[in-house]
Amino acid sequence: MVIAAYYTVAVFIGSFIEAPSRAMLNILQPLTSKTLNEEDHIEVASLYKKSSLNLLLISGLFFVLINANIDQLFRLLPKEYSGGVLVVLMISLLKLYNGFLGNNGAIINNSKFYRITLPISLSMAISVYFLNKLFYYELDMGTNGLALATLIVIFTANTFKLFFVKLKFSMTPFTNKSLLLIFIIAILYLFFNSWDFQVDHIYVWDFPIHPIINIFLKSILIVAVFLFLTFKLHISPEFDRLLKRYYK
Repeated sequence: MVIAAYYTVAVFIGSFIEAPSRAMLNILQPLTSKTLNEEDHIEVASLYKKSSLNLLLISGLFFVLINANIDQLFRLLPKEYSGGVLVVLMISLLKLYNGFLGNNGAIINNSKFYRITLPISLSMAISVYFLNKLFYYELDMGTNGLALATLIVIFTANTFKLFFVKLKFSMTPFTNKSLLLIFIIAILYLFFNSWDFQVDHIYVWDFPIHPIINIFLKSILIVAVFLFLTFKLHISPEFDRLLKRYYK
């Protein structure tokens, strides 16, 4: 029961990265359907690239915030939950990749090739069953094995969708800013994951609040640095316009 509990908590924390992206995907769904019905492939390609870049930007910020603070966060939970750190990393990497794909799923689902989603889903279900059995029971990898199985299956399926859209529509989500944004996310994660504020141990009624202080201060710094870099390097025109409203 304890293993199931901390695995569930870890998956929930990792999946939180995807939450801000859902609203944007709900907006993109009808736009993608409209442009596909009108056979406006130039606009479809434009939406594909814009959605990928902006969803990667949002998901990337949350990825750094969560994984750079995960050790402090688990200090607020019972000790038996601390084994979920690697699970959070794998699930959050998966959600980050999902963000990078932008409206890839909407393009397939609203096109004449929508039937391909059924064999993909069946293949995923079968694959995750056998990989879970292999990693969890035969290789005794525990919950890390379950997360790894999920990562492999969904990563493979999404990569197939990426190449499928490239093959059928001759478009990719890549822009000249995509690699730069991935580099920023990676550097910020590596730096902030290895560094914390030196906050003395503070307790209120035997509850540790120093991790909360550390998370709060570190998050402010991460957001400030991330926004500064993405704005100064002009990663996303849409994001630049949004920031300028408040900057002025």
